[in-house]
Amino acid sequence: MGEISILDILKIIFRRIWAIIIAAVLCGAVAFVYCTMFATPTYQAKASVIGSNGNIAVDYDVSSPSSKETIESSDLAASLALSDTYVVMLTKMPAESQEFIDKLTDEGLFDIYQNSSVSISPREETLIIDISVVSTDRNAAQKIANIYAECSSSFVAEYNIGMIKTLSKARDTVQISPNTLRTVFFAVLLGIVIVAFIAVFIDMSDKTINGEDDIRANYDIPILGSVPDFQTISKGVKNNG
Repeated sequence: MGEISILDILKIIFRRIWAIIIAAVLCGAVAFVYCTMFATPTYQAKASVIGSNGNIAVDYDVSSPSSKETIESSDLAASLALSDTYVVMLTKMPAESQEFIDKLTDEGLFDIYQNSSVSISPREETLIIDISVVSTDRNAAQKIANIYAECSSSFVAEYNIGMIKTLSKARDTVQISPNTLRTVFFAVLLGIVIVAFIAVFIDMSDKTINGEDDIRANYDIPILGSVPDFQTISKGVKNNG
């Protein structure tokens, strides 16, 4: 067989279009059932704190023009420089803050916290630090984020390098996985690709000559004639008779 072109591939796919559609529907259905009935959902809750070098009142809204007029640029720069330090401190806080552990224990959240994921990240060019908690328990994620933010103030105060205050509490949670729509989309796409690949592979591997068109397409030889399929013709005669 000669080289196969993109047009040939499209023709093969078109001939197998119903098999491809069925595979896509089945893959999408399996993915949907898995996401809605079997996958364990995880939720994210986010609380925010604001930190400074101590010379800036953390009650100020640093984004408002009136506040900027009352803040020395040197204090603002020093506070911004401390953001990375605060991130490191808050990351280590669970291992060093007994207050944090006690509050989790009192709320019955300590075991859930150990199975959760916590990330501390500063917002670029601001004094705000976000505390994100990911857990399979929706309510626990929210409570842990708020306890984390609450304890951060007293924890940082012990080191006398600045001050942190809760800016916003976690008031709701967001389901981050499974993402049903995205999972179904990729499952459908995977089904299409796999069946289309199999169809093209089988067709390319088939060396059978199926009529004059295949001979003309693959061999530069003249065709003198063709032998009819007498078995098919005889069957047609019997059926008509």
